[in-house]
Amino acid sequence: MSTPNVVAAGLGENILWGADYPHFDCLFPGALKELREKLETLPAKVSDGLLCGNPARFYNVDFGV
Repeated sequence: MSTPNVVAAGLGENILWGADYPHFDCLFPGALKELREKLETLPAKVSDGLLCGNPARFYNVDFGV
């Protein structure tokens, strides 16, 4: 199922994204920029959740969200 379909089904708060990049100190040119561009098609609440809020809730960590 594609991400937009998951969001349309009301499950945007259940999405986690994982990869080896982008790390905050990533040397791979443009990895974070590319991810943010791909997330532009999603509502801001969903993309923000995918980048921070959902993992924080999943791991029970306070990232100051």
